[in-house]
Amino acid sequence: MAKKILFTFLAITLTLFTFTDISFSAGATVGSKAPEFSLNDLNEKPVSLKEFGNNKAVLLVFWATWCPYCVQEIPELKRINSEYKDKGLEIIAVDIRENPALVSDFAKKQGIDYTIVIDADGSVSKDYNVVGIPTNVLIDKNGIIQYNANPMPSKKLIDKLIKEIDVK
Repeated sequence: MAKKILFTFLAITLTLFTFTDISFSAGATVGSKAPEFSLNDLNEKPVSLKEFGNNKAVLLVFWATWCPYCVQEIPELKRINSEYKDKGLEIIAVDIRENPALVSDFAKKQGIDYTIVIDADGSVSKDYNVVGIPTNVLIDKNGIIQYNANPMPSKKLIDKLIKEIDVK
């Protein structure tokens, strides 16, 4: 009986590994170059990482409107945006696979004042190895990932990270 259970478990595990895309991009680890992307914002205007060049740090926030932890982060993201936007930090919230109209309505109700883009097919999320949301990726002015984790770090840590990457 134990052999039968073990065999079944191994067969299921092998099937999952065979038919599930579990590959991870080496380009989304701390210390590596951030993967480039171009996604449309809520006004259907393309937004790309390269447009910020070497003069801005970027905080990417992978999220969705239905995620309660993502919603809990919004006040802190608004605070960070208010404090650092004019000092060289750009927040880009990457919504994963949701309807742009739904996201736009949600953003208006929440008073979100930072950039939101739609990752309609999930490809950018995959490039950044997003396995849960919210996932926050802090990219320095040179395009190097300095932080990549789920969920957002404490206010003290995010302020420290932002100051370390020379956002004054």
